[in-house]
Amino acid sequence: MGLKLLFSLFFIYLSLPSMRLNLWLLSLKILAGLAGLVLSIDILLIAAEVLFRNLGLAGMGWVSDIVEYSLPLATLLVAPWLVSSNGHVRLDLMVERLGAQSRRRLFRLTMLVAGTVSSVLVYASTMLVMDTYQSGALVMKSLVFPEWWVMAAVPPLFLLVALECLRNALGTGEPSVAGGQS
Repeated sequence: MGLKLLFSLFFIYLSLPSMRLNLWLLSLKILAGLAGLVLSIDILLIAAEVLFRNLGLAGMGWVSDIVEYSLPLATLLVAPWLVSSNGHVRLDLMVERLGAQSRRRLFRLTMLVAGTVSSVLVYASTMLVMDTYQSGALVMKSLVFPEWWVMAAVPPLFLLVALECLRNALGTGEPSVAGGQS
């Protein structure tokens, strides 16, 4: 039910005027900014941990747990924006030798494959979150918390990646050529 609603919203999104598309892209930039904030907090926590230990003070043992889970979160937060801005990792060696038409076709095919894989990951991660929620599994390290908390952001963020890939596959994005947008 939920996935049907989200894909319906995606097709509505495809038909939205450019002002609403700009709001969509702005929301992806906000998520990317949030990723930067998460990484900044990680840096400050690590620096504080090192400072405390060097001063002979009691360390904050929970810092490594926070960083362990926040790094993948930051990666997932920035991923939809990277797809929308063609900032994701790609191999341009072969692609830059193709003509414009072939490059666009390959780009759209690649985006279709990436969108399909991301959609499968949405389903699989949703099942995993539901399973860990129902089982009541706990993460037991310096901090103790429900395991599903760690995975809760994965399905919606992969859904955004899938939607951006599919938007590009349907022709609203453009391939970039060696170092910049075309």
